[in-house]
Amino acid sequence: MLEIIPKEKILKSVRKGLVVPSEKPFADLDLDIPIYNKSLVKKEESIIKVFLQNENAFFQSCSNKYEFMSTLHKLIDARGWKDPVCQETLLSELLNTNGINTHVNSPTKKSPFITTCAKALSKPSVLIFDYRFQFIKKIMAAPILIIVMTEQQLSVYSEDKSFLQLNAVENYTRCAIHPRVLQDKEVYFFFINDSL
Repeated sequence: MLEIIPKEKILKSVRKGLVVPSEKPFADLDLDIPIYNKSLVKKEESIIKVFLQNENAFFQSCSNKYEFMSTLHKLIDARGWKDPVCQETLLSELLNTNGINTHVNSPTKKSPFITTCAKALSKPSVLIFDYRFQFIKKIMAAPILIIVMTEQQLSVYSEDKSFLQLNAVENYTRCAIHPRVLQDKEVYFFFINDSL
């Protein structure tokens, strides 16, 4: 009689288990319920979901500004972008301090325009920008747009009392951008679970 080695014993028991019918271990499992639960969609993704329907739109969530900087560095290197444009002081300082030298001139075909928005609203899905930054025309002209958002900028329009109670000057300085305006652009949304 041939000597059976331990590995062969294991394989024989596995084969026997596969061939011999057995009772289902999870008999009460309901296979008809949907696996995808819409209630588990992250708030930030649901607010900009209309923007993400654009085939050239991308979303990246980052736990903090350091993860954001690391991801942005990799993206810039992978795409071969040169001379990124940023005209917001706080964001520009963060980028320049972390080795991404920004300029204030107009973006070209190979230079992304990096910006934040005042609000990202759902219902209707719009991005709110502040005219005081004086760069709305550059946003509209930029073929590559990187929009950086934090938790404070996400909002459901009907629930955002602070946005609904803007004074006349604040209303005058705000500009809403609808998703269809960005359809011909390459748009990257970065959500940071932290402050800038």
